[in-house]
Amino acid sequence: MLTNAEVRSSLSRRVARRLWPNTDPDNGICVGPLEINDFSVCFWLEKRGDERGRGYYVKIPKMDLHKKEARNICPLSQADRALGKNEYDSLSSLAKLDLPDSLAVAFVKPVAYLADDNAIVTEKVAGRPILASFRRCALRKRIDPRGQADFMDDCLDRLGKTVRFYHRASEKRMATVPYETFRKIDKYLVRLQSRGRERKFLDQLGRGLKAMGAPTGSAGAALTLKGLDIRNILADGNGRCFILDPGKSKVDFPEADLARFIVTCRIIFWGTPLLFLRLSPGYQYEKRFLDGYYGDEIPHRSRLLGLLIIKELLKHWYLANVALDLKTWPGLIKMILRKTYIDPFYKEQLRREVEGLGAGKRL
Repeated sequence: MLTNAEVRSSLSRRVARRLWPNTDPDNGICVGPLEINDFSVCFWLEKRGDERGRGYYVKIPKMDLHKKEARNICPLSQADRALGKNEYDSLSSLAKLDLPDSLAVAFVKPVAYLADDNAIVTEKVAGRPILASFRRCALRKRIDPRGQADFMDDCLDRLGKTVRFYHRASEKRMATVPYETFRKIDKYLVRLQSRGRERKFLDQLGRGLKAMGAPTGSAGAALTLKGLDIRNILADGNGRCFILDPGKSKVDFPEADLARFIVTCRIIFWGTPLLFLRLSPGYQYEKRFLDGYYGDEIPHRSRLLGLLIIKELLKHWYLANVALDLKTWPGLIKMILRKTYIDPFYKEQLRREVEGLGAGKRL
């Protein structure tokens, strides 16, 4: 079985021959280091002396690398290959979307999919993750809530408009609102309780939501993106935004995309010392995103959106506990983090959402 270094060496040569057939892959191509993430392994390639500065990313999707001690590319499972093919299909579909230039937003462009290697090749984007900018803007806005609109206000407005444009290209109506959302909420309630997390709170939450019942009537449906995440957004020096790693596209409520994106915005301070202050960006940023998406069409805080945000919060609460369990830290440190940050953070977020729905009066 090939090591990660051997996969990078072999795959980079084959990709280089495909992209630059007249260039020696051993001497004419620069290859970046492996980047191992929770669900993929990546590296970049550039042609030496290319004045236009063009480059490409090679991404090998892998299932749940964060759950494995040996974060190896090989062997590739059927689940890995399905993950890669689904994402490439999503990228190919998004590449056909004729976004207005005024949005200054683009999806990363796919170049090729090497099925044998489960490797997706895309154009390399000349931008940086907007996460650091978002954190700075959010902190400044906490100091001066009435301050002028900042880069993130504009960026989130344009991203909201972009997601709406994407949904409109495939939207239709569902005859009824299915109970799938409640089933997923129950799934994460059970998973959290099985880990001994805040059972009384979760019991009350579940009972309150069930007493409220599911939304009635019809709901919209459209192609949605499982990878819509603030951490997958880059911006260049001119403020143009690029959306990476869209994941699998599937027909779902459009609000499912909104909920996914909103919740990832709320956890932007994870992985920083500010984590211990349990900070999240102000709701004015969510409003800018939803203003961009909805415009003047309907109220932003629909009941369905609230339920889907609750589902996403429960999912992230569960995944935060899974990630912490995988750390090799002493048990006392893990317990302190759960008691002082993880559990209080998600309980506070959930209280706000369920109270907005009228289901959390006793939480």
